[in-house]
Amino acid sequence: MAVEKEDLYLTGKTLMQWFGPIAVVGFALSVWFIMDGKNFAGLNYKAICQAVGALWVLMPPLWFFYEYFYYFPRHGNPKAGFGQLKASQDIAAKVWASFLVILAALFTDAFPK
Repeated sequence: MAVEKEDLYLTGKTLMQWFGPIAVVGFALSVWFIMDGKNFAGLNYKAICQAVGALWVLMPPLWFFYEYFYYFPRHGNPKAGFGQLKASQDIAAKVWASFLVILAALFTDAFPK
C-alpha cells in the first residue's frame, strides 16, 4: 500500500531534487580518488584525502542545520510540516553516516580493496 505524502518544498523544488544525486556523484568521486589517487604524480594524496574527508564530515550537518532552521521555514510546504522534514533528514543522515564509514575505511586501508 503506497502512502501519499506532501512535497517538502513549494518553491525551489527543482534545486532540492538535485542535492541527493550530486551527493551520490560526489561520494563516487571520493571513493574513486581514495582508491586510485595514489597513481596521480604531483598530488599530495594524503592532504587531498583529508580535505575530502573534512568536507564529508562538515558539509552535510551544516546543510541539515541550514535546511532545518533557515531554508524550510521560508520555503517549505506547511502541509508537509517539520515532522516530514525531520524524517527525511533522519534517513539522509543515516546515508551520510554510511558514506563516512566507507570513506574512512577505504582511506585507512581497513576495507578490503
